[in-house]
Amino acid sequence: MKRMDLPQHGRGNLVNPYDLVKMSGMVDPNSKGLLDLLNNLMVCAGQNIIIEVNDCETSGDWTQVTSGITMTVGAGGNKVGTNCLKLAGDGNATGVYKTTLINESTPVPIAYPSQQREMDWRDTDYLGFWVHSVDSAHYGTTGEMTVSIDNGGTIQTYKNVLGTNATAHKMCEIDITSWDRDRVRALYFKDENTAGAENLYIDRIIRYKFGNGKGPVMGQCAWFPITSGSTLTRGNITKVVAGSTHRVQAASAAAVDCIGPVVIGGTGTAAGTVWALIQIGGFAYLEASAATVAGEGIEWAAAHQIAGVATGIEEFAFGRCFEAAGEQYDHILCQIVAPSVFIS
Repeated sequence: MKRMDLPQHGRGNLVNPYDLVKMSGMVDPNSKGLLDLLNNLMVCAGQNIIIEVNDCETSGDWTQVTSGITMTVGAGGNKVGTNCLKLAGDGNATGVYKTTLINESTPVPIAYPSQQREMDWRDTDYLGFWVHSVDSAHYGTTGEMTVSIDNGGTIQTYKNVLGTNATAHKMCEIDITSWDRDRVRALYFKDENTAGAENLYIDRIIRYKFGNGKGPVMGQCAWFPITSGSTLTRGNITKVVAGSTHRVQAASAAAVDCIGPVVIGGTGTAAGTVWALIQIGGFAYLEASAATVAGEGIEWAAAHQIAGVATGIEEFAFGRCFEAAGEQYDHILCQIVAPSVFIS
C-alpha cells in the first residue's frame, strides 16, 4: 500500500487539523464540531501549531509607515538568535513600523483568487514574541506599544503589548481570535508611548494555536472539573483538591498538590460541569519570582510565578527549569513533570 503523507504546517507539527477540515470541504460554521474535536485531541496529545512569523534578525524586513519611532536591529536585547528589534519612540505616540515578511521571515505566497500576497492565519489563535528593556523600565506600562495586522487591506484593532519589568525577558502573548485573519498581509507595531527617548526590544515573533498565558503549549494537557465557585484563568498555576472533591482550583501556596498552568479556564459549578484544560507535561515558559538555578525544581510562588524549591521539600516541585532566571519576571523554559529529585 502506498504510504499517505500527512500535511505539514509549522515546525514539528505532523498534522494541522484546520488544513484537514479545509481539505474535506467542511469549512462552513456547521462543521465546527469536527474541528473542535480534532483540536481537543491534538492539544491533549501534546501537539501544537507553532509557526514563526518573523525572526527579528534583519532590519531590511521592516518598513517605517509613520514617523515618530525609529527601528534598528542588533544585539544587546536579544533572547533568540543574534539580533532583535529595537524600537525607539520620540514621545509623540505616532510611530508605526510594519513587515510583510510574515511567513517565517519570507514573503507571503500569492493567494488565489485575490492575486494578493495573503495568508490564512485562522489555524492559530495567539501571537507571541519576547519583550525586553535594557534601559530600566522603558515601555513599562502595558499598551505603550500596540500590535495589529493588515487583513485583506484592513488594519485590525490594535492590541496592547505587555509592559516590561526592569530588564527581564518576557514572552508577550496576544489573543488574536477577535481579528479577521483569513487574508493576512502584514504585521504592524504602533507606538502609543507619550514618554520620550524610551526603547523597547522585541524578538522572535511567532503565532500558535494553544497558549498558557506565557507562551505556546509544548506538552500534554488534560481536562479537570473546577472547584465550585473557583475561577481559573489562562496562566494560573493550579492545584488538585485531592482530599475531598478531586477537582482543581488556583494554587495559593507551594505544596505537593500543585500541577501545571491553565490553558482554558472557567468558573466551577456545584455539579462539576465546568472543566479546565491544564498543561500536565512537556515544556512551557513560566515567570520566575526570583533568580533560579538551571536544573532546579520549581514550585508555586506568589502571583502564579515560580521559585526554586528549597532543600528538603522537593515534593513541592511540579517541574524543573532548563535555564536560569537572572531576575524576577524573567520567563524561562521549564519542564512540567512530577520528578523525585532535583538540584536544590
